[in-house]
Amino acid sequence: MSSSAFPLSTMKTDFIQGRRCRSGIRFGALAASAALAALLSGCGGGDGSGSAVAATSAPQSTAKIVAADADVRQKVLFSGATKGFVASALAASLPAGTEADYDVLVIGDADRGGSATLELARKALDAGKEVVFDAASDGSAQSAHAKTLMALVGTSIDSAAVRVQKAEAGGYYVTPIDAPALAMKKLQLASAKESNPSSNSVQSVFGIQNKESTQ
Repeated sequence: MSSSAFPLSTMKTDFIQGRRCRSGIRFGALAASAALAALLSGCGGGDGSGSAVAATSAPQSTAKIVAADADVRQKVLFSGATKGFVASALAASLPAGTEADYDVLVIGDADRGGSATLELARKALDAGKEVVFDAASDGSAQSAHAKTLMALVGTSIDSAAVRVQKAEAGGYYVTPIDAPALAMKKLQLASAKESNPSSNSVQSVFGIQNKESTQ
């Protein structure tokens, strides 16, 4: 927040120096201590000009200071089944959050939760959080989020898992997250054509690095 200047005004009179000093003392008994200091300094043999003195505080930076050893990684909160590949990867790579402090909400087997899961996701998105609908906890290729995603954003995506974020201008950002085997296959195909290949793996979507980052 930028600082404001607070001017400290002195009194200008046409009295003689001694009278000005007495007046300054009486004024100082009623006014702010800063104004008193300015008047008394003029009684000590100055040129008697009585020029105004302005005091300003140093501008304060609005940048947030973070300790060098602070953990700035996203915090993850889990709901429902936690055996999906996204939950497994994030639990091993990011710190756990709480209901009062988290950045990413991972919901397992979302379609089984019904309206309660949908409401939970909406509240998280309205609070500026990211919501992930994880893959099926039984490891199958069946969709585990189609109904919930359709009800939430009005569309469905053919991917094992999805990340949803609320857009500032309205609507939602929906990012598909490929299962490890598919992500690896896409990465191998892209490597033959691109110098910097990428895929929609959990690691690339969330920008994390771990022992499974090559999946």
